[in-house]
Amino acid sequence: MPIRRDDEVEQLIQEMKRDLYALYTERTAIDRRMDTIKKGLVGLATLYGREALSLDFLQCVDPAQNRKRTGITEMCRSIIKESHAPLSSTEIHRKIKETNPDLLITHKNPGASVQTVLRRLVKQGQAQVVSNKNGELAWKAMDNPAEDCRGRESNSIAQERPDANRILAGGASVS
Repeated sequence: MPIRRDDEVEQLIQEMKRDLYALYTERTAIDRRMDTIKKGLVGLATLYGREALSLDFLQCVDPAQNRKRTGITEMCRSIIKESHAPLSSTEIHRKIKETNPDLLITHKNPGASVQTVLRRLVKQGQAQVVSNKNGELAWKAMDNPAEDCRGRESNSIAQERPDANRILAGGASVS
């Protein structure tokens, strides 16, 4: 049975909806104005030097200029580039946790996130999948990034490990 509302309650609801809409409209206008002012300040800092504005104020206005945040893809890429030997996804995950523990804190399943990034790097031709000395799948940076990494190397891995294609396609996880 539906709840009956009297006219006063209905009127109150309509008034609250109007107020909320008006506030959203005001907030949008304020946000636009703030963005314009921030862009102007960043422009002035560019023209007259960053020292013209205090550093803490400039960080508040333009945080991207003052803090470069490394993402999980860039971390995986740099770890495999710096490594002298192919690394398993578990080793890469561990190195990320050692280097930048906050990077994976928002991920529900950090190991799966690392594997997803590694598969994408392979598809983009920036990494190769090889077998490490224990016979596990491991990743290494491409010697020649222009070369298609899913060609020769992936085929040889697929012959050594029948589950490699399924893993590369995202069907299973490897520790």
